[in-house]
Amino acid sequence: MTWDNIRRKCEARINSFPNFTLPITEGGDTFSIHFVALFSQKQDVIPLLSLHGWPGNFMEFYSILETLSNRNTPETLPYHIVIPSLPGYAFSSPPPLTRDFQLQNIASIMNTLMVELGFGNGYAVQGGDIGSKVSRVMAATFDSVSVDDVARVYKLTSPNSPTSLWL
Repeated sequence: MTWDNIRRKCEARINSFPNFTLPITEGGDTFSIHFVALFSQKQDVIPLLSLHGWPGNFMEFYSILETLSNRNTPETLPYHIVIPSLPGYAFSSPPPLTRDFQLQNIASIMNTLMVELGFGNGYAVQGGDIGSKVSRVMAATFDSVSVDDVARVYKLTSPNSPTSLWL
């Protein structure tokens, strides 16, 4: 298989779900935030924001999207699923180099994304690795986060460390 064939196969998989970008302004900078989403046509479903980890990207969630889309139609989909590329990852703008850019800034961008999509009345957020840290900041900061069911990051210590030091 040639690199061109591999690229085309990857491109086809990326494009197998709707991809979007939305300009989000935070701290005076405007970011183009990429996301993949499946939107339900049902009115009473919970919006779910899923945040990837490092060194991952939005494609970590493609198997979930495939399962949901294979089992549901937009009329029966039980959630609105929004899977963004965090700033600096995949197809989203990089963070600025002219100022400090921290988890709070990323959390603000992700919350604004959900609010702009019409989910300001409440949504659930989950994340892995850096995504879990962002989701914790979101849950502590924004009233629109109604559920914080985060895949936590735990520091693993050596087997010789005292158990009391484990997080």
